[in-house]
Amino acid sequence: FGVGSNDFTISFWVYFKSHISNGITGDYDASSYIYIADQSNGKVFIQIDDGGTDSNTETDKVLNTNQWYFLTFVRDTSASEVR
Repeated sequence: FGVGSNDFTISFWVYFKSHISNGITGDYDASSYIYIADQSNGKVFIQIDDGGTDSNTETDKVLNTNQWYFLTFVRDTSASEVR
């Protein structure tokens, strides 16, 4: 695994029975990582570090429990952001 320095999109379905500030998924190597987590405020957080640039964001909307959501995060390296 390696985050690299390219643009990419991550999409996934998620369903919460509760919000407990817990990791959803993540991966890392010696110089980079990606981490996606549920937060106790009902939002989903993503953080990406490619070994030089650290970018993060969270959903604008609070996600209700007991409901399916399809989430998409886009990494735009030209703007140095995740949205």
